[in-house]
Amino acid sequence: MGKKYLIFLDDVWTTVAWDAIKRYFPENFNGSRILVTTRFKKVAKYLSADPYYVKHQTLDDHWELFSRKVFGQSHCVSREYEKIGKRIVCGCGGLPLAVVLISGLLMTANGSLEIWRDVARTLDGVGIYDDRISKIVSLSYKYLPSHLKACFYYFGVFPEDSEIPVKKLINLWVAEGFIKQHNNMSLEEVGESYLHDLINRSLVQTNDLSIDGKVKSCNIHDLVHEVCVREAIDGNTLWIIKDYYAPKASHWLSCQTSHWPITRASYENCGPDEIHSVLCFGKDVYHSKCRLVYPCLKLLRVLDLSLVKCSQGMPLEITDLVYLRYLALSTICSLYKFQFLKHKNLVTLIVTSWMEKCPLQLPCDILDLPQLRHLHVDKRCSQYLPCLVKKDLQTLYWLKVASSDKKPNFRFVPNLKELGIYIESQLAPSYLESLVHLHLLEKLKFEVGRVECFYLPIGLPPNLKKLTLRYTYLPWKEMDTIGKLPHLEVLKLKDFACCGSKWERQIVYFMFAKLEPRLNYQIMKALKKKL
Repeated sequence: MGKKYLIFLDDVWTTVAWDAIKRYFPENFNGSRILVTTRFKKVAKYLSADPYYVKHQTLDDHWELFSRKVFGQSHCVSREYEKIGKRIVCGCGGLPLAVVLISGLLMTANGSLEIWRDVARTLDGVGIYDDRISKIVSLSYKYLPSHLKACFYYFGVFPEDSEIPVKKLINLWVAEGFIKQHNNMSLEEVGESYLHDLINRSLVQTNDLSIDGKVKSCNIHDLVHEVCVREAIDGNTLWIIKDYYAPKASHWLSCQTSHWPITRASYENCGPDEIHSVLCFGKDVYHSKCRLVYPCLKLLRVLDLSLVKCSQGMPLEITDLVYLRYLALSTICSLYKFQFLKHKNLVTLIVTSWMEKCPLQLPCDILDLPQLRHLHVDKRCSQYLPCLVKKDLQTLYWLKVASSDKKPNFRFVPNLKELGIYIESQLAPSYLESLVHLHLLEKLKFEVGRVECFYLPIGLPPNLKKLTLRYTYLPWKEMDTIGKLPHLEVLKLKDFACCGSKWERQIVYFMFAKLEPRLNYQIMKALKKKL
């Protein structure tokens, strides 16, 4: 109110939508403007007496886009491919999204003329916009390698326009059994290669990158998502719960409602071998009932209740879900009596408290689960490293350590890649000396509770790429030690990570000399300017 503004509203579908929001924009008579895009002429004329009609790109524009993606910068195209290619581009109906999707398919077709001709025949005569996109996505699915098909359709489980964390997505793929061992790669590395293949085919979009350039989150276009959902539902693979109706028997149940969907009535017609996964995406869903598991869920592999606020610990019947491979819960109260070790198939376990003032109480032996690869628990939950070597464990957040505990021996978890350590009492510098044996560790976080002084461990993992410090109150001279880490790419200093009135310039430039080839350029530039 009272200020000059420019608002851009992209893709307004109905006049009703405009009427619902226009009253929130004040008319200040000072040159404010609202720019609206829409696919519908009716909406455009309703909003403006003189709308601007965006012209379709020319066939040459689309051919340029297509050939650059399929053939690369060289644009060396034989006559035969050019003839079929231009026919395909014409079949895209002037839609850049269609051109991008179809070129993503053909760039991975290894120059097969049979596939090119099949694509051209399929697009001939397609009329309306949605049918065209649907046909292209179906073609892309048809020519996907078999190991990618289930991974692609699994995107339909997530709500439309979701920002999907890559680590969660890959852990779910592993739990569902979509990823198979390949050469010397870990399951997670194979999953990353699957995701990059789908991105290269333009079926999946990169949403956010981490500082080191890896894909942090992704999504899919709403029209591609629509096809995913429709095909998965038609194949009895997926059912989306958005209301109070009983779910159809399907392998994947996606609960996108604000009420608690799991009741005896809603599952009474489902057989025990039909439901493999239950994922809840509703907001502000509370669960206080004792009963959760029914016979139809006995073979469940995935149970994601991370957004459901359980107020009475965890229903004990979950103990009977012995086939679970992925379990995510948000709860309060004590879980000491819960028998986690009955879940011998668990690969990913996430248990957190949804109330900061109510820290969880968990058994200390969770890390003894035989197939566990990823564990996420609250910082104040006591966990002890296993007494036997666990080669599969890759992620551990958080490990709480105190001087009264036995020194952790990290040799028992040699393949850890990510580790968070919460320090609850004063530790001697040698207390965490076995960290140096974690040769595969790339990401390490330290957070300190009510401790007077924190000492940097004598030996840090040699291949560390990311280091985060919080409430550690390290003297600035310790940057000298950190600067000697040969592979460090990211250093995060949060909330009193360091203390002292002066950061010695020679220490800073020593760090830059070590890190400059790898350190994010913008961060380096900002630090240099500040100093």
